[in-house]
Amino acid sequence: MDEILSTARTLPFISSRRVVLVRSLEKIKAASGDAALLVTYLENPVPETVLVLMTEDTMAGKGWSKKLAGLCEEVAFRPLKGRALAAAVRQLAEEKEIRIGPEAVERLVDETGADLTRLSQEVEKLSLAAGPGGEVGIADVHLLVCGYAYQTMFQFVQSVCDRDIRKSMTLAANLFEAGADPGGLIGMLAKRLRILWYLTGDDSGSRGKVPASFRVQSWQHSDLQRQAAGFSRADVERLLEDLLRMDHAVKSKPVSFRLLLEEFVLSLGGKRTFPSVG
Repeated sequence: MDEILSTARTLPFISSRRVVLVRSLEKIKAASGDAALLVTYLENPVPETVLVLMTEDTMAGKGWSKKLAGLCEEVAFRPLKGRALAAAVRQLAEEKEIRIGPEAVERLVDETGADLTRLSQEVEKLSLAAGPGGEVGIADVHLLVCGYAYQTMFQFVQSVCDRDIRKSMTLAANLFEAGADPGGLIGMLAKRLRILWYLTGDDSGSRGKVPASFRVQSWQHSDLQRQAAGFSRADVERLLEDLLRMDHAVKSKPVSFRLLLEEFVLSLGGKRTFPSVG
């Protein structure tokens, strides 16, 4: 704190203002002697100094917020989400003179999260591919943002849930050529099947609502409902059990993941084909 306040009290050189940025203020206890020194300074600050105090949104940060109430201007910078985040993507696209469809926006956000730096980089990449005035669709996001391996994994999960055995076998071969990660692929399959579990009826025919934690996007609803119509809940539970066996086998013993995956695909026909997993 001595260094912070000494810098804040030093007059600027060759400029009218000095900006002092203090990061991670929450590391200093709001009830400490250092905090009292800071409060004393803020009650009579140096006019030529702009003192910026940054703190994380933690209990310690909230303690500082109460401590400094009325002594400074408080501005909250919270991560964008939902419509605000989608609007930020569209604004970035407009600045790059491209159009981006709503499904592509949702898929891009789903891949990058609320990281605006990465979003800006990915929109820049998409704009270079589309060119001025171009339009970006969901296929462009899959290819240029998610990468080929991820795109193939996404298509594979789609074909499995469509119960398209022939296409799934072809995509499985492509996955191994692309060097897909077994853990990531099993995770994607498990997530999609768990969603379908909620959308399929139990013995009484009742269906559940997919929890918000699955982050199902609006553009996925009709596709998921269509896929759920092709399964019973018992079918989904059987496939989830097979995935569990596959995951255990891959992690516990030297087995061919390709063989296990192909056996899993063949089991979409309604019969268990997992004698090698045990």
